Amino acid sequence: MVLNQLKQIRDELKTSAEAYDRAFENTALIAAKELVDQSQEQNNLASQDRLNSSNGQTKQAILKSNSNQQLNKQYFIEKYGSLKEAKAAYKKIYGEQRYGRSWSDFISMAQKLSDIKSEKSGELSLSARITKIENFLQSLGYQL
Repeated sequence: MVLNQLKQIRDELKTSAEAYDRAFENTALIAAKELVDQSQEQNNLASQDRLNSSNGQTKQAILKSNSNQQLNKQYFIEKYGSLKEAKAAYKKIYGEQRYGRSWSDFISMAQKLSDIKSEKSGELSLSARITKIENFLQSLGYQL
């Protein structure tokens, strides 16, 4: 009787240890896949930037300049020359949006798009990603 109970406890411990190992392995695989996906995305952006550099404007250059500059009519006129050219450049980056008919409509949309893009592109550094993974693993009960 006692022997059967001990065998049952041993089997339960063995299955829980296997589940623990599978969870750890799955977490590592997910983290590795995410890192590979981000690396591929950065490589794709870099290759697209090289292709677009002949046009004089790259997506990153526009995004960086938008985040550093105050978006106003004078900025867009100096940068693109006209409202039509500014809209065309933004369509290349952000796709088809409702840019409006006037400068004020376009500027308000450009500010919204640059704010959204800066929130989304808040890419984590390698150390921040590692910390995030470590916190996730600790929340699962792993001790690092």
